Amino acid sequence: TDFHPLVEEYFHRNCQHSQVSAKYQRLNWRENSHGKYDVVMGSDVLYEGKHPGEVAQAVLKFVKPGGRVLLADPGRNYLSKFLQEMK
Repeated sequence: TDFHPLVEEYFHRNCQHSQVSAKYQRLNWRENSHGKYDVVMGSDVLYEGKHPGEVAQAVLKFVKPGGRVLLADPGRNYLSKFLQEMK
């Protein structure tokens, strides 16, 4: 869901380096749901004050019942607000 212009290239390089085969698809998580997934992952997505609520809504929209959410956070200030929003 990252809109940096080189994300797709970085994704494919990373897959090749890691010897992983994966499909790339650009997604705007603020728009309507594009389906439900067993695993929803995010990395460093809580860097603005509005993000905890927005990210929580997106995660809940995209994860299947019983699915897993994996979120990597470098210790930003908004993690606890995100966890509250997830409740």
